[in-house]
Amino acid sequence: MTDQQSSAKTGSFSQSLSTSPSKPGEMRRSGNDRRQDAQQTATNRRRQTDRRELLKDMDDIIARYSKIPLFKGLSREQMTKILRICSKKKIPNAYTIYKTGQESKDMYILLKGLVKVLLTSGEVWTKVAPFGTIGETRLFTCEHISGDIITDTECIALKISKQELYRVFETAQDLYVKLLQNIIRSLTEKLKKDHDEIENLNYRLQSLDQI
Repeated sequence: MTDQQSSAKTGSFSQSLSTSPSKPGEMRRSGNDRRQDAQQTATNRRRQTDRRELLKDMDDIIARYSKIPLFKGLSREQMTKILRICSKKKIPNAYTIYKTGQESKDMYILLKGLVKVLLTSGEVWTKVAPFGTIGETRLFTCEHISGDIITDTECIALKISKQELYRVFETAQDLYVKLLQNIIRSLTEKLKKDHDEIENLNYRLQSLDQI
């Protein structure tokens, strides 16, 4: 092969590299793609930081958080599995955690502050105080949120992803059963409280009718 032929062949090969389409895995990524990757990386780093902060002193954390009704009766091993997928979040006042009709993809356990649950009319139906839970029943029933849930003060809460929780359940069926029992117990107590409030309201209305 002559030098002229070799040069022509090399030129043709270089041109084919510059003009031929790349394979999907080799495509040059756009600025949008790089920004999305940077945002995802930042989110993952924040999540890992939240979790490392939470797990600094596991024995102390377990001792304090075992008082949360949702965690009642859990063993140390079960608590550890749950806490490893928790992120500790600070949530500003007047922040909408969920809107009516939204799918519940996370569960929150309130550690500090107050959260209000609104009716579709916009009236306050109830308020969640520390150690109360938000979105837990929808996490298991897959129903959509029935009313806006908004912080009434600045709050601190534990956040648990539905996806990660169900991944834990795959190898810990006993934990699934225990959490479900605790949620049912909590719902029963809430229903009893609502029933008592309704009975008290009816009594007051009857008293007014007799005046």
